[in-house]
Amino acid sequence: MSDESQKFIKLGNLIKFKYGKSLPNRERDPDGKYLVFGSGGKIGLHNSYLTESPVIVVGRKGSIGSTFYSDNPCWCIDTTYYVDQFSSNLYSKYLYYFLNTLKLDRLNRAATIPGLSRDDLYTFSIPIPYPNNPKLSLDIQQRIVARIESLFGEIKRNRLLLEQMRLDNDLLLPNALDEVVERLDSKRQTLLDVIQEKPRNGWSPKCDNDPNGVPVLKLGAVLRFQYNPDEIKRTSLPTDENAHYWLEAGDILISRSNTLDLVGHASIYSGIPYPCIYPDLIMRFRVNPNKADSKFLMYWLQSKEVRHYIQTNASGASPTMKKIKQETVCNIPFPIISLEEQSYFAYHLDAIQQEVNKINRIIEEDEQNFKYLEQAILEKAFRGEL
Repeated sequence: MSDESQKFIKLGNLIKFKYGKSLPNRERDPDGKYLVFGSGGKIGLHNSYLTESPVIVVGRKGSIGSTFYSDNPCWCIDTTYYVDQFSSNLYSKYLYYFLNTLKLDRLNRAATIPGLSRDDLYTFSIPIPYPNNPKLSLDIQQRIVARIESLFGEIKRNRLLLEQMRLDNDLLLPNALDEVVERLDSKRQTLLDVIQEKPRNGWSPKCDNDPNGVPVLKLGAVLRFQYNPDEIKRTSLPTDENAHYWLEAGDILISRSNTLDLVGHASIYSGIPYPCIYPDLIMRFRVNPNKADSKFLMYWLQSKEVRHYIQTNASGASPTMKKIKQETVCNIPFPIISLEEQSYFAYHLDAIQQEVNKINRIIEEDEQNFKYLEQAILEKAFRGEL
């Protein structure tokens, strides 16, 4: 588009970013028909609205720079800005997609809670085709938006295929584990029969996250049966080098408190970080190497039989947080099979897990490529190259 047919105009000369208004959760109407937006997106419903429509919502505090679009009136809370009035030569969706090119999350000026300034927003200039001919300008902007949405539609369809691939991949290991369980004899012993001593809770010291403090695992370190060494806090409190709460590589960790779906999740401590303390909400035990294969045990803890046992025996007054006792963990059923069989099954399941991990990496790479492609489409659109 030539210089004569396009002009860059500062947003401050075209629109006004209005402040959202507080609406605590207790005051919202869950049966209302109007969406409530926070800086992270839709957060509820209400029976009245704050904005006109269409409206663009921009995260002001917290998830700064996040943008959302609604064709209908809505309520925007006080962590957001919103735009619901547009100049005669500015199409609302054209502005929405333009805002998505600006990387607004990089404009944080706050020292604590991330914050976005309206003054910064107003300095950006948007390319307006034929600004003195609103009808032609809107027509061109609408055609650009239609092209963007057509291409985004193709990406969305591919994302749906990718999501189905993810769902199918998530079933590979559970299905393989089911097949292994079907091959086992029905005779069972208890977990206590194959570990060195009874499981024991750790210690949860007050953590100040001093970089030189001692690492303390978070509950997230054992979620989904994968050990995550990044899920740590740090404490500067004095420690006892002879205490029970120090971890050793190969220790089995199992969560004793979480939601019903997550309680009893376990993982093997890799030895990183070291030294490391495990917390009170996690139990630790060590396998007797003459009776059980640690890798097989980890897979076994994921089986339907054990998950049913854990969930049936978990207790707690809270509907969301459940706990399991030491006795419950000690009595987890464990198959009576030889070490050789355990190692064979663990080797088989390891191979499948590696394939699952490989496919997951491909899926993550594809998802990242979709994000790059969307950004490239937007940048080309506003350079007039679509």
